Amino acid sequence: MAGSFALMALGTAALALGSIPALLAGTALFTLGEIFLFLRCDLELVDRVPGNPAFAFGVQRLTAGVGGLLAGVVGGFLFAHYQAAGDPDAFWLAVAAQAAGAALLAALLGAGRRRRTAAQAPTGPEQAVAATR
Repeated sequence: MAGSFALMALGTAALALGSIPALLAGTALFTLGEIFLFLRCDLELVDRVPGNPAFAFGVQRLTAGVGGLLAGVVGGFLFAHYQAAGDPDAFWLAVAAQAAGAALLAALLGAGRRRRTAAQAPTGPEQAVAATR
């Protein structure tokens, strides 16, 4: 997840440059980050809702739709504010800062989760076999 948000941060920072190549590169980076994030969330939810992947994917699509709607409404108002102030590039830098903060938060929370998982890992061969059942 941290990598996904980092790609999104790079993409939105590139959008602030404003040139056509920067817009294309920024869009590509942001899209890759979004694809990886959605795939990770899909797989995580399918794992947590065993036996009902259709429900998991449906919930994922619903949350993506609601999130997209809210992001479009709030982001649209904020972009209009920055554009009226004559500095739309600052909007993209603010979005990049948010994504970088999310990447840092995901990295910190993920590191704690990995440490807890490693501490709970089976130690002997018989525990490893039992854990796979």
